[in-house]
Amino acid sequence: MDPGLYLWTLRGASALLLALAVFALGRRSASAWLAAAGAVPGLLPAAARTFQVGHLPLAGLHETLLTFGVCFPLVSALACLRRGAVRAYGLCLMASAALLGLATLAPVRPTPLVPALQTLWFEVHVTSSFFAYACFGLGACAAVLELGRVGQGQEAGIIASAHRWGFAWFTWAMVSGGIWAYLAWGTYWLWHVKELWSGILWTYYAGAVHLPYVAGWRGRRQAGLSLVGFGLVLFTYLGVGLFMRNTHQF
Repeated sequence: MDPGLYLWTLRGASALLLALAVFALGRRSASAWLAAAGAVPGLLPAAARTFQVGHLPLAGLHETLLTFGVCFPLVSALACLRRGAVRAYGLCLMASAALLGLATLAPVRPTPLVPALQTLWFEVHVTSSFFAYACFGLGACAAVLELGRVGQGQEAGIIASAHRWGFAWFTWAMVSGGIWAYLAWGTYWLWHVKELWSGILWTYYAGAVHLPYVAGWRGRRQAGLSLVGFGLVLFTYLGVGLFMRNTHQF
């Protein structure tokens, strides 16, 4: 696909997601068509990028922003359908629109995959990481509604479920990342800054998952944990990649 046409596809997907987000925030009940409609727009530029570069969009800032933006509505659509949390879904669609919009500002030039990245374990590791990030983002969106007292009554359950699923996805991301590192460099752990912050993030959410049961941290306390945790997610993803020297691109 022509790079100019690809960027306009990406901008169109971002605008459509934003329109759907505004529509969802004004509704009181969820619907299957709304959940499906939110999940589709990001898939189109993701498929175009995959065709353009010959691999899943997982390398560099542009492609990872795109993947993050695609995972957000896929994860939150399930919450929308299962729990009827249409307002939380609307916030997630807004976040997805912002991520796709940011992707249009990042360098679009394809990033060649070095030999160490040309393995299925790299794709499994990065994809699992962004599904985890999207789960944590869903929890943060529900937390905003919980703390603002403008939710629909399901937010506490959404936060708890998002933490559990996100922690499971991120645990698998850590395991698959270790396997990838061993195959690429002969060791499961390299003590690089990205790995250290990923370990901190995993430890934080291990605590966030267990604190409601061992210390009774539910409701507003659990919502606060979710917001702080998602801030840690954004720093691990963007802050480390942009401001610290490390072997990971993003």
